[in-house]
Amino acid sequence: MKQIKLNLFIILSAIVGGIGIFSSCTKMDDYLKYIDGKEIIYTGKVDSLQFRSGRNRVVFSGLLISDPNIAKVTIYWNSRKDSLIIPVQRSAGIDTLEQEIPLVEGTYNFEVYTFSKEGRPSVPAQATGKSYGALYESSLYDRPIKNISQQDGYVLMEWYNADPTSFVELQYEDTDGVLRNREVPATSDTTMLFGCKPESKIKMQTCYLPDAYAIDTFSVAPKYVNADADYSQRYLLNPGGGTDGILGVEISGGFGYPLDWTISDEVKVDANHQGWSVTNKALYFASVTGVNISNGKVYQTTTLPPGSYTLSYNCSNGSPLTGTRTRVDVYFLATAGNSLPDFQNIENDASVLSWYRLEASKLITGEHSIQFKLDEETEITLGFVMNINNLNTTASNYVVNQVKLVYDAVF
Repeated sequence: MKQIKLNLFIILSAIVGGIGIFSSCTKMDDYLKYIDGKEIIYTGKVDSLQFRSGRNRVVFSGLLISDPNIAKVTIYWNSRKDSLIIPVQRSAGIDTLEQEIPLVEGTYNFEVYTFSKEGRPSVPAQATGKSYGALYESSLYDRPIKNISQQDGYVLMEWYNADPTSFVELQYEDTDGVLRNREVPATSDTTMLFGCKPESKIKMQTCYLPDAYAIDTFSVAPKYVNADADYSQRYLLNPGGGTDGILGVEISGGFGYPLDWTISDEVKVDANHQGWSVTNKALYFASVTGVNISNGKVYQTTTLPPGSYTLSYNCSNGSPLTGTRTRVDVYFLATAGNSLPDFQNIENDASVLSWYRLEASKLITGEHSIQFKLDEETEITLGFVMNINNLNTTASNYVVNQVKLVYDAVF
């Protein structure tokens, strides 16, 4: 009896299960009535799909790996208002696709389909691409330069931080007259140009790759820069600096005349104070008890090529400023021509290229400088015009240790 009931249970379960399976299959296959009872078979997709950025274009690339029946690739963009068809002739292996698409500047969303010989499509593959143009390029800027200086055997360029998508192309002439090229990545903060011809112009162009896979480089218009160069020894006589300081000839008591500098009679107030100090190895200007220096001049004349210049001097010592602030009153200046104007005319003289006045509230010691620019080769005179007074029978003095002329970098 038990055996009969068990068999009956198995039979009934099989019938119910069969009905369930039939019902389930019927529902799963319902979609076939919409495709004439046939299964959908999709064509293989494009692998490694990419749209690389370019100048007023993008470049589509991809791989066809598995499906030998692919006959064409269709690319849609602009909400399917625009499209491109690429015919395909499949090989026995992997085929590489690459196609340039001219596009105005902007960002685009692409849909990519493959189609079989029978016209069956793939599922869509989607990707974004960007075309760059004049608008993007107008936003670019030169990488800023912190400093350029002429060193012994090379030019040192120091940079501020760069846009990470940028790099700089440099071209310079070496000492043999050969043009050399360097590329400076955004990560470099210094660049050394070995063998760069002193004072030669360096061509600089800042370039940009909008993204890591861009196919076109965008750039700022090239510019020309040059390094700071110390012209002191080349164009000045006896400028000082180094262990020898400013050279001179002793007259008496440790004082005398500096070599190669013209000293006006107004400076020669005493046999022991003639414009140069043995102890300081420097230009030395001093009043003496009861005698002032009035409109005294110390200078030299040279001829400079066109360019921008910084002329400076270093003062190590001088009488302290007093309440009247009139003990040391000195102009440091450069003029066009072979002479210096008188003290009272300096600020209004047309020949003066630049001047600095050491007077009320200005520190005596330290470095003081002036700048000027020459558009053509020019004879200039540089130096000091001064009034140095004693006070209450106490002498005043002024010491210049070095005069320096620098050809300024342009950047």
